[in-house]
Amino acid sequence: MSDCGQALREGIEHALKGQLDSTWWANRDEQAFDTKLWAQIEELGLFQLFTGDANATSLEEAHGAVQALASLSIPLPATDTLMAHWLASQVGLSLPAGPVVLAPSNIESKPVITGTPQQPLLTGRVHNVPWGGTATLLLEATRGEDTVWCVVSPEHCSRENRTGLHGEPRPHLEFHTLELDPSAVIKAPNETLALNAGAALRSVEMASALSRAMEMCVEYTRERVQFGRPLAKFQAIQQQLAVLASLSTQARVAARRAFVALDSGSSDFVVANAKSAVGQAASQGAAIAHQSHGAMGFTAEYGLHRLTRRIWTWREDFGNELYWSTQVGKHVANAGADGLWALLAQEP
Repeated sequence: MSDCGQALREGIEHALKGQLDSTWWANRDEQAFDTKLWAQIEELGLFQLFTGDANATSLEEAHGAVQALASLSIPLPATDTLMAHWLASQVGLSLPAGPVVLAPSNIESKPVITGTPQQPLLTGRVHNVPWGGTATLLLEATRGEDTVWCVVSPEHCSRENRTGLHGEPRPHLEFHTLELDPSAVIKAPNETLALNAGAALRSVEMASALSRAMEMCVEYTRERVQFGRPLAKFQAIQQQLAVLASLSTQARVAARRAFVALDSGSSDFVVANAKSAVGQAASQGAAIAHQSHGAMGFTAEYGLHRLTRRIWTWREDFGNELYWSTQVGKHVANAGADGLWALLAQEP
């Protein structure tokens, strides 16, 4: 991680960690948007990182901010808003103040924009939108043969309430020939950037949550005494922790590489590999984390579930492991035997 990225991570953790104590978690409503916490996050200036000129922050530097927010299990769409602002900066699109979420792309069918350039009309449906109905949407749609991005106000849609595995709102949203502001619709730089950005974001979040879960496992097994000695002294526990450390490292490296690759303009294979590999590593690692904690890991009072429930939710966003593993296979097949090494060794 760059020095700037490390400073961002440490600054965010220092600013927010003290508030998120056990009392705060016990008293919060998972379905309610915490406006006070959101105001604190906005005061940190995270959503201005990608505004301005050539001195604006790179994704390599912003990587630390995403890591911090994910490892703290922040129950708000702060990372989505950060990524939405980066995407908007790529095309000069203006976003309103407040939370903005990337509507997870319907990979098989996207919403459609019809009408005229002066009066664009949006029709379609998106599923499992984080804080849908509360946050503004940065939505990918099609207009003729073009892929476009559009900004959609949260109140201008019908909503089917759903909840994610982490307990937070994930409604399905539907648009019925919704009239949009022409300035809020812009052609995408390419057809895969929004999907890749969402997948890379979730990869970093999963890897960061898994890394924090591993830290909790190490702390717990050192402190918990069984049969006269700490759990960490048992060979079976040591072996499980070694596997978890390996999975966590694998996930962190793959996720960071994918996140940084977005800036390079050639992220398709790197992101596909990361979302597939990180999803598998995080799933297996989450199971080990709960096993290492025993019954303690399944209690509502202990914070492990806040990490693992998010991991299981994020696995399905922006394409699951099956989808991305298929994409990896296609890239490898297209590269052929002579191009495989160059594909694997390419630098973001």
